[in-house]
Amino acid sequence: MDRRTGENADYLDGRYRRGVPQGRYFAHEPIYGVGCRYSEGNQAVKIARTYSIFRRLAQMQFDSLLDVGGAEGYHASLAKKLFSAQVVTSDLSFEANLRARELFGVPAVASDAQWLPYPDESFDVVLCCEILEHVSDPVAVMCEVARVARRYAVFTTEQTARTPREQQIRLLLADTESAHSELHWFLPDDFTSVLHQPITHEREVVITKRLAHLYSVGLEPSADELRALILNMTDLGPSTPADNGVLVIKSKRDTLPLDIFDAGDDSLLDEILAHKVAPGPLRTLPAERDIDPFLKASLACPICLRPLDDSAPGLQCPTCARSFPVDQGIPRFHLSDDRADPSHSGPSRWPWLTEEGVALRNMFASPRGPRSRLLCYLLNIELTLRDLLPGRQVPQPDYTNSGQLKQALEQAASGSEDAARATRQPLMWWDRLPANQTELEAMQALGANLVNLYRLARATQVPPTPSTHWLRRAARRLKRLVSRPPGETAPRSTSFADIPHNFWAAPEIDAVAQAGICTGFPDGFYRPDWFVSRGDAAVFISRAAAGSDLNVPEHAAPPSFSDMPPADPAYRFVEYALAKGIISGYQDGLFHPEQFLDRGQMAVFVARALAGGDANIPDAPPTPTFSDVTPHPDDPYAQCCKYVEYLVSRSVVRAYPDGLYHPEYLCSRDQVAVYIARAFDLTA
Repeated sequence: MDRRTGENADYLDGRYRRGVPQGRYFAHEPIYGVGCRYSEGNQAVKIARTYSIFRRLAQMQFDSLLDVGGAEGYHASLAKKLFSAQVVTSDLSFEANLRARELFGVPAVASDAQWLPYPDESFDVVLCCEILEHVSDPVAVMCEVARVARRYAVFTTEQTARTPREQQIRLLLADTESAHSELHWFLPDDFTSVLHQPITHEREVVITKRLAHLYSVGLEPSADELRALILNMTDLGPSTPADNGVLVIKSKRDTLPLDIFDAGDDSLLDEILAHKVAPGPLRTLPAERDIDPFLKASLACPICLRPLDDSAPGLQCPTCARSFPVDQGIPRFHLSDDRADPSHSGPSRWPWLTEEGVALRNMFASPRGPRSRLLCYLLNIELTLRDLLPGRQVPQPDYTNSGQLKQALEQAASGSEDAARATRQPLMWWDRLPANQTELEAMQALGANLVNLYRLARATQVPPTPSTHWLRRAARRLKRLVSRPPGETAPRSTSFADIPHNFWAAPEIDAVAQAGICTGFPDGFYRPDWFVSRGDAAVFISRAAAGSDLNVPEHAAPPSFSDMPPADPAYRFVEYALAKGIISGYQDGLFHPEQFLDRGQMAVFVARALAGGDANIPDAPPTPTFSDVTPHPDDPYAQCCKYVEYLVSRSVVRAYPDGLYHPEYLCSRDQVAVYIARAFDLTA
């Protein structure tokens, strides 16, 4: 597999190993239903997407189904229950496949979606939901899904653009560095270019005002409200700006295109809502377990597509002499770069792929270098205007018209330090100031134009939206820049290129950086929104508790955890934190350094470090501060309650706008900086 695919696999394995206190598994898909605190948020959208897909499956005649990128096996298990189909789930992450086996007992395969280990037309239906935006080669995945499907290939993606220009801008602004980021954006016609007719398109779900309000304050809909909300979100109708993605169905053989105007029987939704499992601890499957017979008969070599031999341990391809291990009943078909010979992809594997499809494949694969702050700022402004003025012709700007602007872009293109340090997080561009005097002058030249464009949007009576709010703030900022005296530079954070002076956690991030506790990356970024693993948290908190990196001693004794060997860079920090009573392991005797930290665990670690151990932390008060962190035995975060209350008493933690603490939320690098800076009085 290529570098990005390998990074995605590592990221996903860490994600699907995640547990919460008391050892319960923290779900990605809505396997526990909506409102369960052992699940990620946004479950209403995920169930609405499932309903959109399954009302189309209800129109199909099929006996077998493959779910590519199937996570915990939610869709595959649901198809087995509702349609009595033979099902297989396949995911890049081996850990995700383990969860599918444990939770639902469905056959599972660990494989790269760009090299599916099945012969042509192996399954009646193949699903590929919310995968294309993350992979290195989305056209290859489209082709593989269509190749393996016998009757229907079904795709969904939220990353859709309405025009080629919007797609071009979003591709330029995509984060190409973070693992599992949304790398690609698609036009509905892209699927036709690759797969050809007959293809049907419909909107995946529509984000209602009620749902948008709930998510804006960090809430899920109540159980009573959920059903009506999902029916509203999946109501058939013309495309709207509130659409959240596209559902694409490719029909093969003699199958007829589906009737996309058929809303189906909404009793299907009741069956979907009833399909869930009870939260429980992660289990370990037996090491030796036979492959499911239906799955075994469906497999082939992912490279040459020849039958496999299972007479020896694992699976072997007699044709090309490749071998593939089987672990806990799950075949592993991960390929290294040298084994995934590119000559096996392309027209020889997908004979229908035309020059248009090849050109689209090359477009997604083309390198996307660093963008200057100014260019990204301008591209976001253009996206906003196109969103604000739908149906009106918005000419493609020539960003080299202005002399100062051309100067700034040429400077960025020349590989200057500012360009090399540029980040690609588009949602934060509006909150950044120019990096240097040249960009400041260029933005001043742009300021009056943007103010006029905002006035134009108001004059056309554009209704208030997040985009108008964005544009208003951008106009105000540029108006201030226009009035700034020549030569005055914009204030910035002192430590990192991606932390502006007015970032909410800038003082704390600067403080922990200057104290040598939470350092940045070699490219000069802090990456505040990246999640923190338990291993990294042990490093940061040990440095804070010891006073510096130099005060954390080497540890010569045998390791306390078998998954934290002495060669690991975090080894001495984990041992130091364990000796000080700051951290602890899991019931299986391991530390699990790769698992992401949630806010509940972070409160435990920081409180212990601040108080000098558990003995100095009082019991939780009878009336806790937060209704979602209580000492009640049924509360999954009851063990964290006294630590959260201790940090509240020390003014370290605060509530979200909805008044809750949200201990289940993953802890990001900016939050870690705030916890540590406040706890150890690192800011003035």
